[in-house]
Amino acid sequence: MTLESDIKKVWTFGVSHLVLVGMLCVALIGGVYLYDSKRADSADAQAALSAIQAKQQEQVNAQLQQQNVQLQAVIATDKVQQEQTAAALISATQALKAATAKQVASVPTLAPPALATEWGQLAQEPTPSIDTAGNFQIPLPLAQKSVVALIQVSSLEKQNQQLTDANTAQAKATADADKQLDSEKTAHTSDNTTCVVEKKALGDQITKLKADNRKKNIKYMIFGGFIVETFKVYFTKSL
Repeated sequence: MTLESDIKKVWTFGVSHLVLVGMLCVALIGGVYLYDSKRADSADAQAALSAIQAKQQEQVNAQLQQQNVQLQAVIATDKVQQEQTAAALISATQALKAATAKQVASVPTLAPPALATEWGQLAQEPTPSIDTAGNFQIPLPLAQKSVVALIQVSSLEKQNQQLTDANTAQAKATADADKQLDSEKTAHTSDNTTCVVEKKALGDQITKLKADNRKKNIKYMIFGGFIVETFKVYFTKSL
């Protein structure tokens, strides 16, 4: 009886310890499962936060895009108006240049009396008289205005050339600015495309993380269930 009693005690002690080990395994598996679940919940929260931030950024970007479109429309309209103004000024300048050239070309064909009359009218002075030899009798104010006009003509011709060169340089600068703006628009579009791609990559990464966590959780659940069932079968047969 003593031996049988000792064997039962040893058996009971072994079974109780095996049960304890089994419970510890189950607790360990449960802890791992809870840890993975917590990590999956954290990934879900991060994904939700990223989605909110992405949506906010999309709204800001959409507003900026709308402002940019409006600004481009204003710039385009102003550009058309400026081009129309420039074209009108060029046309008026060409017409004035042609009329002036025609008037200048007619001067050598004028008879002395007609030349004297036009001279006085242009200078807003009395018509100079002509002596018997056909020479003009030029009063001092007319002579002064004629000299001033000759000085101004030379200066105006130089100013006109300088303005022409300045307009050419400004047109080139405007063209360069247009190219720079186009380049910035292209770069901005590229930034938007990059953001979209990066956002998709982040979403794919979060999806992958969640899928991996679910896979681990399922594996641990199956593994834990297998161990529990093994202990149950073992103890059932033993008892």
